[in-house]
Amino acid sequence: LESRGGMSRNWELQQYQRLQRCYANLAGIAINAGEVDAAERHAKEALHYADQLDEHDRYNAEFMAGMACRLRRDDACAVRHLIRALAGTHSTSQGQPAAEELQKMGLGAVKLGRL
Repeated sequence: LESRGGMSRNWELQQYQRLQRCYANLAGIAINAGEVDAAERHAKEALHYADQLDEHDRYNAEFMAGMACRLRRDDACAVRHLIRALAGTHSTSQGQPAAEELQKMGLGAVKLGRL
């Protein structure tokens, strides 16, 4: 029973990862289309599924939430999510888009690998 329970939890986490990625992708599409409400709605769903995952699996959801905030012109919200995205990165190359967005916002002191 323990091994089946472990497999079940692993399968459940994989589903959360897939759903998180799916909603993050939908948020990205909405952001590119300039659809603020859809971007926020999909980013919120991505974050909901990402809440079930560890911080390293949250990058896409946090990044898209930050970009949705940027689209809404809510800089405080954007900074919060982009910093969370950076905190959960596996590598500096993965975190580069979030760091670049923070730098565009005038937070040039944010350096990759320093969080």
